[in-house]
Parts: sequence; structure tokens; C-alpha cells
Amino acid sequence: MSLVGRVVSLVGRVVSLVGKAVSIVGKVVSLVGKVVSLLGKVVSLVGKVVSLVGKVVSLVGRVVSLVGKVVSLVGKVVSLVGKVVSLVGKVVSLVGRVVSLVGRLVSLVGKVVSLVGRVVSLVGKVVSLVLGKWYVTSTLILIHEYS
Repeated sequence: MSLVGRVVSLVGRVVSLVGKAVSIVGKVVSLVGKVVSLLGKVVSLVGKVVSLVGKVVSLVGRVVSLVGKVVSLVGKVVSLVGKVVSLVGKVVSLVGRVVSLVGRLVSLVGKVVSLVGRVVSLVGKVVSLVLGKWYVTSTLILIHEYS
């Protein structure tokens, strides 16, 4: 073979090898494209998940806010009930004092009635004694006059 033939053959082999290399590079580029496409889909899915998590966090925030308002309202109701119970306690205490005062008054009235009863009894004894002496004296006078 001549030198030109050998050079042409060598160039042909180099071109063939370059073609095979270009083919391999094309396949690698295609594979990289598929990987990039898959990564794009994964990133899109992660974005959707992050968006969903954001919505859930927002909803949880609203629920927590609502629970806070309910707890605040319950606190106000409990405070109001406490004030009512305190007021009822004061009223009951006042009623107790009035009942105690009425009891003392009734006791005093009872003592006065007892004292009046003793005075009436004493007056009755005095009257009985006076009338008894008068009756005896009158009877004796009558007996003495008619005898």
C-alpha cells in the first residue's frame, strides 16, 4: 500500500473513532438530558409538596388562632363565673349575718316574754294572796256579824 493509502486508511479510522466518540457523547448528552428532565420533575414535585405543606401550616395557624380565641373567651367566662360566685358568697354571708341577728332578736324577745311571764306570775300570786286574805277577812267579818 502506498503512503497515501495508509494515510487515508488512518484518517478513515480516526474519523470512525471520532464518529463513535461523537455517538457516545450524544448518548451521554441524551442520558444527561433525561436525568435533568427527571430532576426537573422531582423539583416540580418537591415544589408542590412545599406548597401543600405551606397551606397545611397556614391552616394549622388559623386553627391555633381560633383555639386561642376560644381559650380567651373561656377565660373571660370563667372570670365572670368567679365574680358571680364571689358575689353570691357575699350575699350568703350577708344573709347569714341577718339570720344571726334575727336569731339574737328572737332570743331577746323570748327572754322578754319569759320576764313578762314571771312578772304576770308574780302579779297573779300577789293578787291571789290579796284576794285570798280579803275573802278570808270578809268571811270572818260575815261570820262574826251573823253570829
